[in-house]
Parts: sequence; structure tokens; C-alpha cells
Amino acid sequence: MAAFALAALLCFCMPSAAYADDASIKLKGSDTVEGTPFSVSNMFPGDSVTNEYTVKISHVNAITLHYHADIRSGYEILAEVLKVKVTLPDKGIELYDGLMRDMPASLDHVMAAGENELKYSITVYLDTSVGNITELDPDGKRYMRQKLIADFRWWYLEEEEPGPGPDPENPAPVFVKLGAEKTLNGKHPRGHSYTFLLRDGHGNLLQTQNNNRGWVEFDSLGFHSAGEYLFYVTEQAGTSSHIKYDGSEYKAIVTVTAHNGSYIASVRYEKNDRQYEGTPVFKNISDFPLAGDNTPLLLYGVMFITALALLLLLLFKKRKRKEKYDE
Repeated sequence: MAAFALAALLCFCMPSAAYADDASIKLKGSDTVEGTPFSVSNMFPGDSVTNEYTVKISHVNAITLHYHADIRSGYEILAEVLKVKVTLPDKGIELYDGLMRDMPASLDHVMAAGENELKYSITVYLDTSVGNITELDPDGKRYMRQKLIADFRWWYLEEEEPGPGPDPENPAPVFVKLGAEKTLNGKHPRGHSYTFLLRDGHGNLLQTQNNNRGWVEFDSLGFHSAGEYLFYVTEQAGTSSHIKYDGSEYKAIVTVTAHNGSYIASVRYEKNDRQYEGTPVFKNISDFPLAGDNTPLLLYGVMFITALALLLLLLFKKRKRKEKYDE
């Protein structure tokens, strides 16, 4: 097992409003979160860092406080191995302990009427499983020199007027985002040159998205009933004869269940009818060596030779004019 260091940067923010899909979710300006944002680097297997946060909320009736760490697009790799433990130390309650990648859409806790403060203890740690040779990490170096940035977010649901609680007969919908990682000769390609398709279980095309610096993010999918839903993620073959496009097909299985008056969802992947751990990865291979921006070096060579030839031609003509003038 390789004992190499990881670099991680974690921060939190308190947005002024949460999901636009539900206008009743809000944060008041007087509500605060106190604590020092994480700034963690050079973590070795077995290392851990713990910070505490105090959430202060003004409310009259009982409310449900929600927490989540939103991983920013382009920083998902370390979330496959970096773990987080969220507890309420004053109450002896553990809300979550596992990979950041697998954290539920929200960690919930009911605050009783008159309870205006809640202390969170959040531990970021790395276990000893990093560096093993796997399908996702074939050379054991996938997680070296990577960075993870996530925004810590708290919000709560407060009724504008007293009303009934969650309706078990009509649970609130849940939204899921599917995505993938893109590499070209082992590196994340820049630009938006590669296209990816999302189809439903019947093969109908639902969305088309392009590469964004090595990451693909599809629009949110809404689920309004319990069940198991199938989706397929593929890369659309391009037209370059110098690139071997990845023809893999990933099956995304979204399982939706009802819980406490709302739906919750979990996602698992399969590749070639076998369970697949981690984010789907599409690996293209170019038979040309690539420059830093993934442009074939041969193209740069041709451009350089062309520019050099034009420069020599201009110098030759200038010399001829000078010789003619001297005569």
C-alpha cells in the first residue's frame, strides 16, 4: 500500500437562498454559522482533522435543519477516497460517517421549539485504502497532487404559516445529478470537444452535454415516485481518425424511496454488467503526442515550419530588394 500524501482544501458558505425549486426553504440574515473553514494539506493514510461549527437559528416552532457538503465541479476525484464524519457531539448523535462522494443529499436533525443553537463536529480523514491498484486507479497514482473543494451548507424548512407536517401520502420530490470524468491519454482535456449522451432505460435520448475541462455534468433529474430507474451514459464517437474513442456504456441505477415525508435517492453504476465503483470514466487515446492543451504536437510542428518558411521568404525578398537598390 502506497503511503503518499493528498492535498485537500475544504471551505463552507452560507448562501442567502437555497433551492429555487422550493421557495419555502430559506435562510434568514440573522442566522449564522460559526467555525473555521477547513484548510487541509499533505494528508497521509490515517490522518484526520476535526473542526466544530455552531449553527445559530432564530425560530419559534420546531424545524428540521439540513446539512450537506457540495463538492465543486472539477474537484470530485478525492471524494472517492476522502471520508467525512459528521456528529452532534452535545447530543451523542452521528449523522454520517463515510466517503464524501456518498454523502446523502441532506443530513437532517429536528431542532425543538426554543432550541436556537446546534453544534456540529466534522472530521475529514483518510483511511489506509488509498493507493491500491483498482480499475479506477490502475497505476495507484490517481489521487496524487489532487485537490478537493467543497462548500459546507446548512438550511432549514420553515412554514410561512403554521401548517401540517410532511405528508407521507405525497412525499416531496428528490433531484439527482449524473456525471462522468473524461481523459485523453490519461489527462483531462481542455475545451468542450467531446460529447456525452444520457439515455433512459428504454434508450430514449434525454440530454446531451460536452466535456468541461475533464468533467461532464448532466442537468438534474427529478423523481416524484419511489422505484428503480435506469439510465445509460455514453460518449458520442467523434470524427478524428487519430483518436480512439471510448465506447464504454455505464448503467446508472437510481433507487428512490420515501422517508419522513420526502423521497431520497441513491445511485450505483454498472459497467459491462459488473458493479462499478466511483465516477464513470471515459478514456480516449490519441496516436499523436499531445501538447499541454491537447493539440497534436504535429500540428504545432507544421505551423512552426510554415511560419519559418514565410519568415525566410520575407528575408530573401528584402535582401533582393537591397541588392537591387545598391546596384
